[in-house]
Amino acid sequence: MWDTEEVEKYRINSEITNGHKNSIGFAYQDWCRWNGFEYTPTRFKRNDKLPYIPHESELDQLITGNRKKIGCFLQFLKESACKPIEAWRLTPEDFDLKQQICYINEPAKGSNPRVFKMGDKLTACALQYI
Repeated sequence: MWDTEEVEKYRINSEITNGHKNSIGFAYQDWCRWNGFEYTPTRFKRNDKLPYIPHESELDQLITGNRKKIGCFLQFLKESACKPIEAWRLTPEDFDLKQQICYINEPAKGSNPRVFKMGDKLTACALQYI
């Protein structure tokens, strides 16, 4: 029989995140169930962190470092703050370049249709592809 107490000691004392400890516990629980014995892992409270948000200068470097078409797409994401799938669904009819307006008529699941004002940089970039 396998020593589940040793597994618990390892999970408690290891220097990995609590989310990873939970994943190990669930995997071991499934393995134990497959081998015919019960194991209930201790649940650890996850330590959630804020996501990394790059500086605007870092975003601009990423945009200029890519090819023109990808750079235009990234510039659009930066200015509109929309989801990538919403940007891929856009058609030329969704842009009013004279007024520098873009209509997001086919939003992703859970989002609403919206309009946003495009900047000069995005408008110049979009003129090449529309």
